Amino acid sequence: MSGAENKIVVRFPVRALRIGMLTRAAELIGPARLAAALDIQPRSLRAKLSSDRTIGDSDLARTAEALDRLAKVAAAQASAIRRILPDGKEASQ
Repeated sequence: MSGAENKIVVRFPVRALRIGMLTRAAELIGPARLAAALDIQPRSLRAKLSSDRTIGDSDLARTAEALDRLAKVAAAQASAIRRILPDGKEASQ
C-alpha cells in the first residue's frame, strides 16, 4: 500500500467514530440544541452527520461541553426527585 492509501484506511474509522459520537450526542441533546451549541444551523448539523461536512475538533469539544451541561441538569433533577421520595425508597425493577 502506498502512503496515500494507508491514510485513507486510517482516516475512515476516525471519521466514522466522529460521526457516531456526534449522532449519539444529537440523540441525547436533541438536534436543534446540538446545532445551537455548535453555533450552526440544523441543516449544517445534518450535513456533518451525513459526512458531507467535516466534524472538527472544535465541534467535538463544544459537543462535550453541551453534554456536560445536560449531565449537570439531569443530575440536579435526579437529586430533586430523590429528595421527595420517602427515606430508603429504591426504584423497583
